[in-house]
Amino acid sequence: MPGFPSFRRAAALAVLVLEAGCGGLPPDPAAFAARFPEGGGRSPEPEEDRVLERIEADLESGRVESAAEAAGELARAAPRLAKAHALLGRCLLALARRRSDPPDLDLMRRAEGEFLAAVALAPKDPALYGLLGSFYEADGHVEAALAAYDRALEGAAFDLRALRGAARLAVASGRERAAARYLESLRAATRRLGIPLPAEALFLDARVDLVLFEARDQTEAARRTYLERAVRSFREIRARFPEDPRGPLGLAHSLCLRAMGEGRLPKEDRDEIRLLFLEAARLAPADPLPRYDLARFLESPLVGDEFAAIQQYRAALDRDPRHLPSRLNLARLLWRRGEREEARAIWRAALPELEGSERRRVRALLSRTPSAKPARGPSR
Repeated sequence: MPGFPSFRRAAALAVLVLEAGCGGLPPDPAAFAARFPEGGGRSPEPEEDRVLERIEADLESGRVESAAEAAGELARAAPRLAKAHALLGRCLLALARRRSDPPDLDLMRRAEGEFLAAVALAPKDPALYGLLGSFYEADGHVEAALAAYDRALEGAAFDLRALRGAARLAVASGRERAAARYLESLRAATRRLGIPLPAEALFLDARVDLVLFEARDQTEAARRTYLERAVRSFREIRARFPEDPRGPLGLAHSLCLRAMGEGRLPKEDRDEIRLLFLEAARLAPADPLPRYDLARFLESPLVGDEFAAIQQYRAALDRDPRHLPSRLNLARLLWRRGEREEARAIWRAALPELEGSERRRVRALLSRTPSAKPARGPSR
């Protein structure tokens, strides 16, 4: 009968999905894991090892259905094999995320149960905690994911997956100091392995350093250290990823901060910063942000060239006419230079997008007569 093998596989997969928890309804993940003896796992036999390798290869190649079918069969045949449950959890997670958005809740519960079963069977295996952390991160449970990553790191302090996941979640939840510790360990781990810091971690590192530089509850020496680390990270990003505008943009921003702290800006440094902003603008031609940041630099006390700043705000608006910060700053500079009719027109168009004190200031400025003395308008 044509198509019978694929029909049979689909039927087998349907049984797996419906009965992975030994029942028609999705099992409670913790209750499912409690069926397995804590620490009662065993190592795979050679043939089982080969099956596990084939399942992982299928999963990595995108053949999720066949991987899930094989993992389900192995987990049923060898219920004390922690790696089989972990692989089945990965397969179910992939299926849950593929089939619907948001992911299928029943499949997610089954996946969690399989991961918890794997951890119960082999509680000293840090890799399994890393997989559990990845599951919780995918499911949006930040605290549970961080706890699982930390358990993984207790057993393997330089586990790259766990360090990256923990750093990512620490940054996302505003725990930059914790993130800095994870990232420092990640740098040490990559040095030991002789590999470069992963791109994601490099960007996180730079972001964390800038946030900690801005923190006021530390010494000036510590703030300078964080800023120099940010400069180093952005230089590395620019060197390793020359087509990514975030490298030159972040480096220019960091150098501006350093110059403001020192209260001076030699001509060669000013030229370097300007060229870095222009490099970022070239790499992101449709993005107004590099031109906007360049304009802010040009009008700052470091340079003080309002005419050049106006040109760059206009360039930013050429790329995005609705970019509100550029509109407000352009209007403010035009008003200050006496070009009040154009400033009024810009503020009037922006008024519906403003709120609170900013909206009140613009209303007050618009109520002035054309001959009124120029005043400093709102800026971004």
